[in-house]
Amino acid sequence: ILYQKGTLDRAEQLIAQAATALPGNPDIRYHLGAVYAKRGKKAEARRELEQALKSPSFPAAAEARKALEQLK
Repeated sequence: ILYQKGTLDRAEQLIAQAATALPGNPDIRYHLGAVYAKRGKKAEARRELEQALKSPSFPAAAEARKALEQLK
């Protein structure tokens, strides 16, 4: 919701905390990558999206691949 409202600082803070607590969760990594991409942090976004895609059971894999392509 914070991401959608444009409150990116707070969104990044909360999602980064969640990623630290649950580093193997691909959904969290994907959302953190999306926030980084929106903020122009391309290297960080790429890292998070690639981590999300390492999970074999990641339902948003197509969206993550599309987001990676947009970072190029």
